[in-house]
Amino acid sequence: MPITVLGPGTVTIDVAGEPVDFSAEVKSAKIQHEYDEVYEAVTYLDGSQSPATNRRADAFSASLDNDLAAGGLYALLVDNDLATAELTYTPNTTAGAKWVGSVILTLPSEIGTDDMGSPIASEIEWAAVGTFTYTPAT
Repeated sequence: MPITVLGPGTVTIDVAGEPVDFSAEVKSAKIQHEYDEVYEAVTYLDGSQSPATNRRADAFSASLDNDLAAGGLYALLVDNDLATAELTYTPNTTAGAKWVGSVILTLPSEIGTDDMGSPIASEIEWAAVGTFTYTPAT
């Protein structure tokens, strides 16, 4: 069984029909799936049952070393805070598995570093609008 490793891969964000690759800023990235119970199971007097209903919420998170230039991800986020964009995440381009979906862009909750001479870093987490489409590795 082949195991897929992280990298080299890509992360692209398409805000207005122009996908931009920010892979050079990404140190690590993850797709997240969370399940919430929307309705609890119910048993009625006649013995019939209505099953619990679950809902899936997806998200994308990443650790970044930030490029603070006009063409960097942080500038794109400042200009498009709370906008919906299409995300394509391919953790390993050779393997080819990828996730595609719409996300709501938000700024990192904090950006900076504690040590002189260290890269300016941040963490992002973007909620998906709906769920991601997954394409398996080839």
